[in-house]
Amino acid sequence: YLADHSTSDGWTCERGFEKKGMECVSIALPANGFLSEFGYGRPWECHRGFRAEGNNCVTVKVPEHGYLESATVGKGWNCSPGFRPNGNSCDRIALPKNAYLDRNGSDWRCDRGFARSANQCDPVKIPEHALLDYSGNGWEWERPYYRREGRCLPPDQLDKTRNGIGRST
Repeated sequence: YLADHSTSDGWTCERGFEKKGMECVSIALPANGFLSEFGYGRPWECHRGFRAEGNNCVTVKVPEHGYLESATVGKGWNCSPGFRPNGNSCDRIALPKNAYLDRNGSDWRCDRGFARSANQCDPVKIPEHALLDYSGNGWEWERPYYRREGRCLPPDQLDKTRNGIGRST
């Protein structure tokens, strides 16, 4: 039919058909596929529980502790909270002592007063004249002290250690 927008030849095909040269041919849908709503890329998508592989819609194999995703790209599944993908399976997330699952359940964080170190939560070492910071996983210095090389120094000692540099690190 005639297009109501400017195209190179002034016509376009009806839904379910695509241009091939100077004619409209029916779009071949794979089993478990349906016409796409989008006007670009592949003219079809796969039904939920299937994913595109070449010109076919193949069944998504959801592993134990996994669930179907609505995404039309990728593997079509994700792991339940408390598990993480490992190849074609979902492995339980090992929680170290003093840790909890994050908001998404896809990783872990340390309790307040502990900091992540490799695969464990170590206690935050708080030097004299310091306190636990807002995150709970580090420390900040009390005023008027300054943080310097993992400890807190009073202002009169800061001048001796900073060699004229005016900021704390």
